[in-house]
Amino acid sequence: MGRAAPAVLRQLADALHVKVVAPKPFRIRRASERLGVKESEAAKALEDTDAGRARYHRQYYGRDWDDPANYHLVLNTEALGYDGAADLIVRAARSRLSVP
Repeated sequence: MGRAAPAVLRQLADALHVKVVAPKPFRIRRASERLGVKESEAAKALEDTDAGRARYHRQYYGRDWDDPANYHLVLNTEALGYDGAADLIVRAARSRLSVP
């Protein structure tokens, strides 16, 4: 959870802003499994969470939470897997900081 980090930390040259995404059906299944609730409940929770995040970004920072231009990387965890996404984030962070 970034708490609008791309907006708050936009002036920091060494910050790396990443948005982790996945298709809604995948997110619903994963949330249902993780929370131990029906998929319909997970879908409602995701809708509420997404709406809240979008509202927060818009209200406090005047930004579109879904705009990929606000991030250095946008990674799809269904396509890449969690380990694959994590690996790309680490490599990007090391590259930005010139760390081998």
